[in-house]
Amino acid sequence: MLTVNCVGHTFVSSKLLAAIPATTVATTRGVAAAALLVERRAKLIATQKHIIDTGWLRSQIFPEMTGPFSAKVTSAADYSLYIEFGHHTPGGGGWVEARPYMRPALDEEKDNIIKCIGVNVMLELEASILV
Repeated sequence: MLTVNCVGHTFVSSKLLAAIPATTVATTRGVAAAALLVERRAKLIATQKHIIDTGWLRSQIFPEMTGPFSAKVTSAADYSLYIEFGHHTPGGGGWVEARPYMRPALDEEKDNIIKCIGVNVMLELEASILV
């Protein structure tokens, strides 16, 4: 017969419970870092697609924390939606195709977003348990 005993599980459990506030902060840091990844990717895509003429659009893309576990990346340029989704030309004579840069940035960074948040939380857990 084989017997397995988990020695120290109470100690580890108490350390994990004590780490909850720290992991909350780590998650917030991870979300903020992830938003920066999306911001940078959106700026890169806009540059690669030659959407940038003056640099105004690129300068208007920025991240913002909207809560402890949420962030948004927006483009404040007044013509951002027209570029992202396409638009009719003035007078309705034609259609300008969309040149999306925001949604592709999110899609391309999806795996990195998950890793970024996970790494921040894991580092905090390790630090909390090892102390």
